[in-house]
Amino acid sequence: MAATGRAIMPLGSHHQEAGLLLRGPRGLVLKLDDGGEWRLDAPRSAEHHIGQRVHIEGTRDGFDLLAVERIAPYGSELHDQREGFLKRFARMIRGR
Repeated sequence: MAATGRAIMPLGSHHQEAGLLLRGPRGLVLKLDDGGEWRLDAPRSAEHHIGQRVHIEGTRDGFDLLAVERIAPYGSELHDQREGFLKRFARMIRGR
């Protein structure tokens, strides 16, 4: 723990968060329910979630920056954003 009593979150740590996805002055921002926020390094496909509550899974890549690996509307299943459409489509057809 740091001298302030807060746990230290090292770079590369894995995070799962939920909150409101907004566009900030420097890109996408996840506004957390507790008042905190993360800047997001997210794929362009994340932009269609702006203004919605979402689940985010990612890796801490800076002081307040998460590299997004998965994003989904709040209450739905997270999907890997790195996985291509064809792989997801093939999996859906196979029933998995």
